[in-house]
Amino acid sequence: LCSLGDIGTDWQLCRRGDIGTDWQLCSLGDIGTDWQLCRRGDIGTDWQLCRRGDIGTDWQLCRRGDIGTDWQLCRRGDIGTDWQLCSLGDIGTDWQLCRRGDIGTDWQLCRRGDIGTDWQLCSLGDIGTDWQLCRRGDIGTDWQLCRRGDIGTDWQLCRRGDIGTDWQLCRRGDIGTDWQLCRRGDIGTDWQLCGRGCMCICQHSPQYKQTAVSPG
Repeated sequence: LCSLGDIGTDWQLCRRGDIGTDWQLCSLGDIGTDWQLCRRGDIGTDWQLCRRGDIGTDWQLCRRGDIGTDWQLCRRGDIGTDWQLCSLGDIGTDWQLCRRGDIGTDWQLCRRGDIGTDWQLCSLGDIGTDWQLCRRGDIGTDWQLCRRGDIGTDWQLCRRGDIGTDWQLCRRGDIGTDWQLCRRGDIGTDWQLCGRGCMCICQHSPQYKQTAVSPG
């Protein structure tokens, strides 16, 4: 951990040397002076610092180039040093899951939308270590489904923004019985995923049969 102490607000994180432990401070912008970098492994020199966006300046993500596999967590304040970022692999570079140590009870989802800077933190509650993030692929990067292990009964929806009242709920079919699809109006262009167990604002439409979403 490198403490930024009282050196001012215009510092950012970088490194020198080839052993990955000799960190220096450069400009972070306006995020404050009490930032620390939690890193793991040999991350090299191509790390970037990403802002979490408009929901506060407390969280930052460091990522290695465009690879998106070696994510690190920069923290500010009192969350402790036992938080880490877990790479979700084939679902793209924008989504990562943060977990606190090995206890697995305090999961948080850090996600980034299409605009790059719109990071959000979704609390999943006390759900244990068997939650994972799933992605449909062709519906965009904003929506994701979290499911608990292989059970498929306790689905939760992590969504970005307000979808309004003109969304409908329908079945997708080929990804199992617990998955649902939200469709906006009649245009069929803004498809979103819903899950069994989530509260979703959906509207019945003559074109689609609304499928009941029961709690997990």
